[in-house]
Amino acid sequence: PGSIASLDVRIQKEKEVRRSVDYLETRPDIDRNKLAYLGVSQGSADGVIFVALEDRFKTAIFLDGGFFLSPTLPAMDQVNYAPRVKIPILMVNGRYDFSFSFDRAQEPMFRMLGTAAGDKRHIVLETPHDVSQDRPDLSRAVLAWLDKYLGKVN
Repeated sequence: PGSIASLDVRIQKEKEVRRSVDYLETRPDIDRNKLAYLGVSQGSADGVIFVALEDRFKTAIFLDGGFFLSPTLPAMDQVNYAPRVKIPILMVNGRYDFSFSFDRAQEPMFRMLGTAAGDKRHIVLETPHDVSQDRPDLSRAVLAWLDKYLGKVN
């Protein structure tokens, strides 16, 4: 973390996210006005940067994520991107997460998101880092969120 090589990898990941959205927009079976980002763990932590830079997502869901706590370059620091996130955000975390602690990583990220208070929600499940251990509650929360912000699937 913090090296120029890490920055190059992060830039490549961001380009891949953009290319993926570009591809989805070419597909006639995909509604380009209903794209959501869903990241798990590092994909959630990096997702703060991705959705701040990519404006084609209508909502995002961050599972098992939060702020990285190690020092890093300013261009890779999630703190510099979180206030720029304005789309609806659902965060789902485990209370006993060993990678992204509730007090130091989850809550600070949630508070710093620039999304309006009524359009962001933080659900904390009684799980460790892997919230899929409570699949019923996780599935209900994610599907309800997507129905609310993208519409129900027929």
